[in-house]
Amino acid sequence: GLIREYARQKKLSLQGPLPTGEEIFAAYNAGEPEAQKALKIFARRVAVGILSLQNVLDVEKVAIGGGISGQPLLIETLDRVYEEKILKGHPFGEEQARSLPRPEIVPCAFHNEANQIGALVSYLNAFYPQK
Repeated sequence: GLIREYARQKKLSLQGPLPTGEEIFAAYNAGEPEAQKALKIFARRVAVGILSLQNVLDVEKVAIGGGISGQPLLIETLDRVYEEKILKGHPFGEEQARSLPRPEIVPCAFHNEANQIGALVSYLNAFYPQK
């Protein structure tokens, strides 16, 4: 989602080679406005998803996985956007939004390997169940 949004901001073709997440964060840190806007839009979309999880499942913690989770800037931006856009900008009001406990947003411990580890655990549980 971040790469696609950055490409949209930069008016890049989705058919050609696209920048990596590392390149987008480097552009963000260099002060590039398109990278900053793309990260903010991406973070808002993820924050809305987190709010939906909170409303349905009442989660205490949301762990963000994948290679992108290794960027502390992502978690900082998610926290800031969740506060500013989700809680303060809630359509039913900030008081209503704050009536639910706010989940902690953290990076996944396994970052980019989270999917592979999850698949392995699922496989092991399916074919070698613990007794």
